[in-house]
Amino acid sequence: MARPAIALAMMGGLVDHAFTPAQLDRLAAAGELVDPVPLDAFDGDRAAAALARAEVIVGHWGCPTLTGEVLTAAPNLRLFAYAAGTVKWQVTDAVWARDLVVTSAAAANAVPVAEYTVAMLLLAGKGVLLFREWLRDPQLRLPLDPSTVGNYRRRIGLVGASLVGRRVIELLSPYDFELAVYDPFLSAADAAQLG
Repeated sequence: MARPAIALAMMGGLVDHAFTPAQLDRLAAAGELVDPVPLDAFDGDRAAAALARAEVIVGHWGCPTLTGEVLTAAPNLRLFAYAAGTVKWQVTDAVWARDLVVTSAAAANAVPVAEYTVAMLLLAGKGVLLFREWLRDPQLRLPLDPSTVGNYRRRIGLVGASLVGRRVIELLSPYDFELAVYDPFLSAADAAQLG
């Protein structure tokens, strides 16, 4: 079986942050990288040559949008594998009309985002960020009201019961918070199930 031709697409300079050398080696073993330098735009001669051959596009942050024109320039494309979260800025109706397979790392990406969110909520509730500023400059007059410091029975509002939002809810469950969620797609029964 022939190895698929793979094009990388992401903002310039990101590839070494997004992938370890071992991961790039595994990707190169799974297919043929049509260009070792990721595309940060789908116009120009280099992009035209890569798109003409690509069967797979591996994207990351800054990946250009897969428009109808881009798909016309990529007649062999079968898979868009996004190595980050949401694909809403890359995927268009043309992708679905072409029946391309689309994958993303949204579930894996949600874990560290949710962990960071919970850490910042806990620190902010304890006044750590304000106290940090006061330590940097004790002359600052900051609202360090001890009656507002703490997390006990605080109300936390989440916008969206996405993968990140649901993971935040799960991670906050050991704490004594009151949680509220706004999500126009979340039913009352699902909200109740999330607690």
